[in-house]
Amino acid sequence: MTHTAPATSSLFWAGVAQWQSRSFPSLRRGFDSLHPLHSIHPESPPLSKFLNQLDAPDLEAMGIHGWPYGYSDQVRFHELDPLNHVNNASYLSWFENIRVRYLQDYGLSSYGRGDDDPQIVVRQQSADYLAPMFQDERYVVTARTRLLKPSSLIMDYAVHSGGSVRATASAVLVSLKQDGMSRRPHKDIAVKRILAKDGAERA
Repeated sequence: MTHTAPATSSLFWAGVAQWQSRSFPSLRRGFDSLHPLHSIHPESPPLSKFLNQLDAPDLEAMGIHGWPYGYSDQVRFHELDPLNHVNNASYLSWFENIRVRYLQDYGLSSYGRGDDDPQIVVRQQSADYLAPMFQDERYVVTARTRLLKPSSLIMDYAVHSGGSVRATASAVLVSLKQDGMSRRPHKDIAVKRILAKDGAERA
């Protein structure tokens, strides 16, 4: 007996094939779990590496000042704790998400394993939780470098929602060689981008 796969299954696997070959259609900025995938309109702005990445002008237009880099998203059910608000650990995951993309976009590291690529490790991190957040609440996470040293830096983060800051954090990052022990100076192009975009203090 021959079975015919449902059309939805065929579409799913076709999508997987496109994704694996990197030929998946471009998506509109601001994609989230409540909306289906849409082909990007010809007049829409270029797609960034984050589907909803925000630069300084975007953030300024939203009333978020002094931040050069961010992304928008919304709270998901699995990010809640038994008290029905966002778990403290979820904020740390948000900060990690933006940190990794920031380091890649600024040219600090591609997170590869080659000898020409540094390991960027978190040496210290602290967070302040200022107000609770709840399921489906939309938010913006921002990041910037505050202090830049030859082989380390201090990053600041914030979570914004409803016109207020809900959480802040800072982290000390260290650039290492692939042996995971020896310090490695930041790449020149990354230093220039950080100073130009973030206005970081240099030490």
